[in-house]
Amino acid sequence: NLTASAPSCTTDGTGTCTLTFTSTVSGSYVITATLGVGGPGLTNPVNHTLVFAAGPPNAGNSSLVLSPSTIVGDGVSASSATVTARDANLNLVPGAVVSFPVVPNVSGTGGTCTTSAVAGPGFGTCSVSLTSTVSGSYAIHATIGGTDVGGSPATLTVTAGAPNAGTSTWTVAPAGPITADGVAAYTVTFTAKDANGNTVTTPGTVFAVPAVVNLTASAPSCTTDGTGTCT
Repeated sequence: NLTASAPSCTTDGTGTCTLTFTSTVSGSYVITATLGVGGPGLTNPVNHTLVFAAGPPNAGNSSLVLSPSTIVGDGVSASSATVTARDANLNLVPGAVVSFPVVPNVSGTGGTCTTSAVAGPGFGTCSVSLTSTVSGSYAIHATIGGTDVGGSPATLTVTAGAPNAGTSTWTVAPAGPITADGVAAYTVTFTAKDANGNTVTTPGTVFAVPAVVNLTASAPSCTTDGTGTCT
């Protein structure tokens, strides 16, 4: 990963000579300079450490990952939105400021994070925690210098929580009254909702109606389908 302009140099009349070293991979490199006297007999070996830092962050080479990409809309379940910042040569970049534009109904957006300079697995990365209480699909953007990073926008899916009797609803149609002839009927539609009022579209919620004297129901209960409703 270290390129020298030549393997050696020879002094001129000033007693000096010069080599140049370049790299596209950030890190520390130890070079050893030796003065050769007749082949293997070397004297005065000198070590020196060359340090190459990453360049400025490059949005196109940086990336956004949501983990997990699906959460429950209960305001507690969270997704970690992690950005890895890299420069033009794919080196990890510490100290890069990442912006997360506001997404309505998604807490954790509208702020920034700064990529870590601490050596280890998190070097060059930063994360924000995303939560929501409103089910749906949301486009999460992460930008560096106003430009979306790779993988941005990423889709965050928020699902409803468990059905909640207190927030679930039912409607009756028509408004009535109707004729008591055993033919005319009221239609009752039940909608399953979670504690935050999101419709529970996972099939299987059962609504039961206790029997009422002189009233005939099409069934004693119904089970919701993928729309979160049953009739």
